[in-house]
Amino acid sequence: MSRNNSGFTSVLVGFGRALRSKGLAVGSGDILTYCKAMAPLDPTDLLDLYWAGRTTLVMRREDL
Repeated sequence: MSRNNSGFTSVLVGFGRALRSKGLAVGSGDILTYCKAMAPLDPTDLLDLYWAGRTTLVMRREDL
């Protein structure tokens, strides 16, 4: 994440952990990929958050 968005990284990590606690197979590498995917995007844009998360954190169709 850029310098301005570095505080948002903890929010993304927390979201990944919350998904993991609900049974999704989200590993540390997946969370890092999510953070990297969000780096050039607007962290306040819900569509950016959704699509970056869906493409990096959801691997199985049944998890949708």
